[in-house]
Amino acid sequence: MKHPSRCISLTFFQDGFLSASGTNISPFLGFALGRLDQPGKLRFRLRGPAGEGKLVWMPGVNAAANEVKSTPFKLDGDDWQVVTADLPAPLGKPGLIRLYLPVQDRTIAIDWIELVSDASVRRWDFGGKTAREAALP
Repeated sequence: MKHPSRCISLTFFQDGFLSASGTNISPFLGFALGRLDQPGKLRFRLRGPAGEGKLVWMPGVNAAANEVKSTPFKLDGDDWQVVTADLPAPLGKPGLIRLYLPVQDRTIAIDWIELVSDASVRRWDFGGKTAREAALP
């Protein structure tokens, strides 16, 4: 998982989550997706103020605007929330994913991020409670 230091500030907390704070108006986390042979989804568990973000796929950092695809998502409020967004990636074409977080002037806690495609799951776990544990009383 990569992040451009000029657009987002990341801090790991002892509680096991990642804190993201935007340093410009379009903060994002990014990674190379590779090629998908099946439709995929990005799932992530966040806590932060209500706001809107988006998941963007592009064939490269210098992609033409008509090649870039995106899927919006919304955070409802201050409780932990699991968000699932369809990956807008064309099948069989490698590319990059950017997760634009609604953190322009706020901080969001990130517990984990999963890339799910067919039967495979790629997960970045920042050490906090899993969604199942958080749902238990």
